[in-house]
Amino acid sequence: MTHIVIAEDQLVFSEALTALLAGVEGIEIVKSVENGQVLLDFLTTEKVDLVLMDIKMPVLDGIKATNLIKEKYPSIKVLILSFHIKEIDVLNAMESGADGYLSKNTNKIEILEAISCLKEGKPYYSQEVVRVLSNIHSLSRNKDIIKLSARESEILELLTKGFSSKQIGKQIDLAESTIKTYRNGLLEKFKANNSADLTRKVMEGGYL
Repeated sequence: MTHIVIAEDQLVFSEALTALLAGVEGIEIVKSVENGQVLLDFLTTEKVDLVLMDIKMPVLDGIKATNLIKEKYPSIKVLILSFHIKEIDVLNAMESGADGYLSKNTNKIEILEAISCLKEGKPYYSQEVVRVLSNIHSLSRNKDIIKLSARESEILELLTKGFSSKQIGKQIDLAESTIKTYRNGLLEKFKANNSADLTRKVMEGGYL
């Protein structure tokens, strides 16, 4: 029996996924949690074989949660399920130790195929993710891929939406000076002159 936890903050999707896998032989959905921290708390007391992990979640996102799971419970498999099939998300997921990556726009057959592969110790990536990985490989021959931490990605997304350092600091509970330090670091990484130039380069590079 494969004991699975669904980590997903969107209740509708979580319930749909639970219903989709209900009654499948050899699979038991033992818990649905709304963020990575609740997931980690649950893992301290319960046996889990596989996590179906969303990326964008409050409190503790899927990338950070995957990192921690792989550090503390390396035998647990993590399958990322996300609407975001972007280069930076795929890179971050792979670096965190995720065992597979699927688009949420998938079907039951592919989800079961991915679960089966992970149980056998083999990675599984949807065709969309494979195309992104191929593109990354192709681009890496010509230029360096800009790698971002989960925190940098979070701040970058807010900067491109036009929020000031002060506003971002309030949203994610960091000092304005700290946000400015991150902002300067991002400008340097992308070789951007200002926030507008940063936004343009981020969009052109497919980082958001």
